[in-house]
Amino acid sequence: MKDWLFRLITLLATCLLACGSAGAAKQTVPPPVETAPPPAWVAPLRAEIGSTVPQAEISQGVYHLLVDTQVRADQRADPEFFFHYAQHIVNQTGVEQSAQIYIDFDPAYETLVLHEVAIWRDGRKLDKLQTARMSLLNREKDLDELLYNGEKSLHLILDDIGVGDTLDYSYSIKGYNPIFENIFAFAHYMEWSVPVRRLSIAVNWLKPQPLYHRLKGAGFKVKEAAIAGGTRYSVEKTDVKGLLRDENTPYWFDPYGVVRFSETKSWREVADWARPLMEASVSDGAEIARIAAGIAKDAAGPEQRIARALQYVQNQVRYFGIEIGENSHRPSKAEETLARRYGDCKDKTVLLLSILRALGIEAYAALVNSRMNRELKEVLPGISMFDHVIVNALYNGKTYWLDPTLQYQSGSLGAIHQPDYGYALVLKPGAAELTDARPLAQAPSGTEIKDSFDLTAGAGKPAVYTAHTRTFGRNAERLRSDLADSGVHGVQNDYLNFYKQYYPSIAALEPARFTDRPDSNEIEVNEKYFIDSMWEESAEEKRLYAWFYANSISPHLQKLKGGRRKQPLELDYPVNVRHSIEVALPDSSWNFNDEDFAENNDFFSFTSRTRFDKAARKLRFEYTYSSKTDFVPADDIDAYIKAYTRTDEQSRYGIYTDTASAGAGGNTHRGGDAKRGDIAEPDYALPLLIVYALLYATVFAAWRVHQAGRPFKGEMSWFPVTLPKFALMWIGTFGLYGLYWFYRNWLYVKQRDRSSIMPAARSLFANFWYYPLYEELRRDDAQRFTRSQLPPPAVAALYAALFLVAAAAACLSDYTIASSLAALALLLPLANYIQFINQDNAPALAHNSKWSPRHFLLLLLSTPLLLLLAGAEAGLLPSESVIPGNKLLHFNLKFLQRKGVVRPEDEIRYFYSDALLSMREDGSGFSDRHVFSYWVDEGRFFLESASYDEIKDLKVTWGGWNSPTAVEVIRKDDSRFTLYAATSGRKDKLFVDTLLERWKKMASGETAETITGTKP
Repeated sequence: MKDWLFRLITLLATCLLACGSAGAAKQTVPPPVETAPPPAWVAPLRAEIGSTVPQAEISQGVYHLLVDTQVRADQRADPEFFFHYAQHIVNQTGVEQSAQIYIDFDPAYETLVLHEVAIWRDGRKLDKLQTARMSLLNREKDLDELLYNGEKSLHLILDDIGVGDTLDYSYSIKGYNPIFENIFAFAHYMEWSVPVRRLSIAVNWLKPQPLYHRLKGAGFKVKEAAIAGGTRYSVEKTDVKGLLRDENTPYWFDPYGVVRFSETKSWREVADWARPLMEASVSDGAEIARIAAGIAKDAAGPEQRIARALQYVQNQVRYFGIEIGENSHRPSKAEETLARRYGDCKDKTVLLLSILRALGIEAYAALVNSRMNRELKEVLPGISMFDHVIVNALYNGKTYWLDPTLQYQSGSLGAIHQPDYGYALVLKPGAAELTDARPLAQAPSGTEIKDSFDLTAGAGKPAVYTAHTRTFGRNAERLRSDLADSGVHGVQNDYLNFYKQYYPSIAALEPARFTDRPDSNEIEVNEKYFIDSMWEESAEEKRLYAWFYANSISPHLQKLKGGRRKQPLELDYPVNVRHSIEVALPDSSWNFNDEDFAENNDFFSFTSRTRFDKAARKLRFEYTYSSKTDFVPADDIDAYIKAYTRTDEQSRYGIYTDTASAGAGGNTHRGGDAKRGDIAEPDYALPLLIVYALLYATVFAAWRVHQAGRPFKGEMSWFPVTLPKFALMWIGTFGLYGLYWFYRNWLYVKQRDRSSIMPAARSLFANFWYYPLYEELRRDDAQRFTRSQLPPPAVAALYAALFLVAAAAACLSDYTIASSLAALALLLPLANYIQFINQDNAPALAHNSKWSPRHFLLLLLSTPLLLLLAGAEAGLLPSESVIPGNKLLHFNLKFLQRKGVVRPEDEIRYFYSDALLSMREDGSGFSDRHVFSYWVDEGRFFLESASYDEIKDLKVTWGGWNSPTAVEVIRKDDSRFTLYAATSGRKDKLFVDTLLERWKKMASGETAETITGTKP
């Protein structure tokens, strides 16, 4: 609703703005923006209007027909950049995307020139440059990162644009940051997550020195052609496929094709350009000397001096950058930064260099790329390849990588975490190559957790849970940052929400205590909680279960299915966890076996150890986990999945006791091995349905016999019945009694007026005949009384509209009972009037309101069905239709997590269970990550699931009134399984449409086969 309202407001605002500018002869272009035809050096390209749209691949409602970028680089002038885009609008989302254009530029050294803004419609070109509403915005997209760069954005709001149009616009940007001294470097992506009909990238090189280029991406080639005064380098391709990135790829992994151009051949040339910029700002002034002297006096030795200097710059100079024009790469003087107490990465680096050199420490600035990391080694040397600068300090044969923009680092140099940026260009004299910037001696970093569960109150009783955590190194630095951002209460609330994934009834007994030890760079945390429902009852097995988790380790393991992934998988690194759990048992009758497990592979090492002290009534678990790498290569995914599966089974432990002897003896079940309440399909379902049908037929037959044998022979105005019977019969017949009530009242009107109306038809379509019946009753009311006994017409009209909505909702929504009760309440004023005018006609009222055995039998039959329906609406029992995942109750969601159907972090989109009493018997659904189907057969639990990138095809067979819709999931290895969705309320279409949309967005870059099936 919010999204719909926002879109409506945006559309209205756009229309108002367009109307306000419609009378203008020509739109004013805000300075410094200019308008002009395309430059003469540009080779014109036209978009292929009318190209076939690859519907399954597009997103955001547009198909990109043309991406045309042309650059002119001349020795005597700044480079010029020409951009030409065309996009076909496929749906309303595309209208919203295309109706506004943003063009970013830096007015400090760039000029924006608009060439054309047009719409193609039905073969005609409509000029929008004259009517577009334009304004210049200070967007500052990096301000959230405390960077102010002075960039502006030209904002164009287009009028009269709709589905089926093609937006075609072009512009140029003239100028180049003077800090680059006209040293040319340029890069352009050639692949995106969306398809492009035609891609063209060209550089007109008019300088005497050579231009170097490097290409990444299959199917692309750089062509060279001689032009007047130089060479034209170009890359062109049609039908560029959209390429989706797999989930959980490393941040530095970039799967998209890119072409890079640079006039620098080596990193030495880049270093020679950057070094003077940094060194010119290093200072040995009096204030720097004073700070260095204070550090030298208090610090015990050189290593401690390095740490103190780093922490001084981190803590005393806040991070904030004003990067306008040359300031994007030229740092401020060290003493200027010190005086104003703020600066960006280069400012803080220069200040730290100044202090370290004053302390006699050899140190240099080091350029890094915070996004590319290790892939920086593979790119073409260029002056624009770096986005961050840190300090490279050398002492006693050791190399330290220090980032003065980091916060909350404390302790000795050996305890401070050094960032890993992969490769760096160290700006020392003679530097010619990138340096491996991975720290050789990293500070210890990790977490030690000691959990304690007090179950001595007995099985089935609440438990007390305490946690003692020691975190050190990088983990302590992160926790300090969290505490500074969210506060103690915020962090504790985050902890509590994390624990609730495992124990929904958990509550804090006392505030968490955080003890910071900055000298050793560690923090201790003490927590205490109360778990009201520690034990879970399985009525089918007559057991109580309690479960324990290595939940500090499981979040670092990535669960995957299948080995068809083509991109690397990111792993948390470095991670070192030691987690122990001690369980105090109720008595000495419990028995457990000691267990040991170890998993050691190329990606991580994991151990688990289980020990039982019968005399002390203590069950203890010890877990360790250590990551070895930050990613898994695509070729090694299968090996990782096997290692994960072996480990995951050992990361949780369950104990149980029989309910009949709770607290007196017990046993264990590891992981998901326990049959936690699995129920086989009941054999009595069909006979029960037959018996129900026969009993309902008996009720109907008894009514017919009664009507034929004992008709009422007195006078009767309308069809009077007491309100209690009217309400109970309405509820007991699921609203069908209301049809009979309507029929009898319309039959009265027909007989009274001797008209040709059809009472049966009006009763069948009673939803639409509420107000006409009210009008008949109002006419009757006017004849009987001087003062009306019925609601006013306006109120009755509202009641009629609400009755129609409630009656429809009872059939189409998941709230049948609530909607039916609402419809009943709206009818009561009419039924009450009929009862009122018959209050002196006791025989008629008594005849219609009398209770007979058939009525009690009807209510007896209806009660179980009502309870089933109410249970389904409350989420306690399976619903007869598809439901959103957020309607699943905690205990059902927890069951799905126990069985490995979903992870705790998964968000289920839609779910359907075909079971009668428990959704543990059967279910189908999908989350943001995967699809799944599970069922129980002869007491065994079966599960099939697939992540979206594993799916080759989805084949839909639409269901009918007595059969659910089936979605056959075909994996890329041709294995398959089926999802089911009930047709009730047409929710199956919502289920299927949402699933298909999610799959298209999340599937891999391979072209999916056509989705087949007969539309409903």
